[in-house]
Amino acid sequence: MTIGAPGRVAVVHVVAPKSAKTWFGHFAGLKDDDVVVIIGESHEPLGVLIARVEAHLPRAPRIVVVHSSHYTLERDRVLAAALESRGHCVFCQSSRCRHSGLDKIWMKRFFDANGFATSAWVDRRSPPAAWTRLRSQAGLGVVRKGRSGTEARGIRFSPTVAQHLGDDEFQEAFVDGVEYSIVAGRSGSYWVTFPPVWKGATRRDLLPPYQRLRTCPHVSLDRDVELALRETAREVATALDCQGMIEVEVMLMDTAIVLLEVNPRIAGTMRLASLAARVPLFDWATTERSSGHLPAIGCAAEVPCEGTPFAAPVDLVYCTSRLTVGGSTFSEVIAKFHKLSASGVRIDPDQLHGLDAEMLV
Repeated sequence: MTIGAPGRVAVVHVVAPKSAKTWFGHFAGLKDDDVVVIIGESHEPLGVLIARVEAHLPRAPRIVVVHSSHYTLERDRVLAAALESRGHCVFCQSSRCRHSGLDKIWMKRFFDANGFATSAWVDRRSPPAAWTRLRSQAGLGVVRKGRSGTEARGIRFSPTVAQHLGDDEFQEAFVDGVEYSIVAGRSGSYWVTFPPVWKGATRRDLLPPYQRLRTCPHVSLDRDVELALRETAREVATALDCQGMIEVEVMLMDTAIVLLEVNPRIAGTMRLASLAARVPLFDWATTERSSGHLPAIGCAAEVPCEGTPFAAPVDLVYCTSRLTVGGSTFSEVIAKFHKLSASGVRIDPDQLHGLDAEMLV
């Protein structure tokens, strides 16, 4: 069975990150017989995990869809294989996606091998030609990264190319540009892309995008460029044999598209993309749907915040470590942010000023 298969079969959504508990169900198009099982990110014995999932798998036909976090990609593939061996129909990310999510050096080599443009880079095993290319493109400095890092952990900026690297790190040229994330879904011949999420210009302080303002769509993005971004995401998802949802992070330099990395798991920009497209992001396993690029029907924005997580789906408001707000227009979204701030939701005032400045352009 593939994504977009016709018919209606009950779904058991097995969700790894506990942080998704307050909002996942609102983005999954749940039907009466569907179930969400939050299994967390701890590595419990395989038999325990199987029992927790099978408790929701009676004799009636059901599909298991596994939604991983960065930390559970390997564990979840093992769990999926075990469930498949017990006769269950399971959706889980592909081996290539798992490798790309767990090993950024593998990912960069994959980009190069498949002809995708990416920043010049090296690890300690790179040939002399790669070092020469990096030095020729590192006029703005380099970024050093760990091969298995996530959420900007361990990355650092350097004005010069390091001569020596550890086994588990690499460095790439820093390039000025504008960052976007494109969420795509794929399985078999079915594919879909969501409106690109704008994350702002690259920064030498390397402040990660999840700590900045993000919007979807980006109203000033040229339509032809937007289509090119979406097609790039579709091509990456196809090359990686994606089975489910993936976030493709890119940098736009004028009209040149440079791949940054991919996240084949639940990612922070997925709520934004779903709210803009007004399509339940995780409702694909049993929904008959045509492949294509989903248009932006609404709009959404997101800023970091503090406090107790909550969800107000009627108002299109979802709060975890980030406050995500949807609406029909950006003016409506801005008004909601200010109302939430006045009601006690803790938002950095500078973020609100940035929100007004960017979205009222």
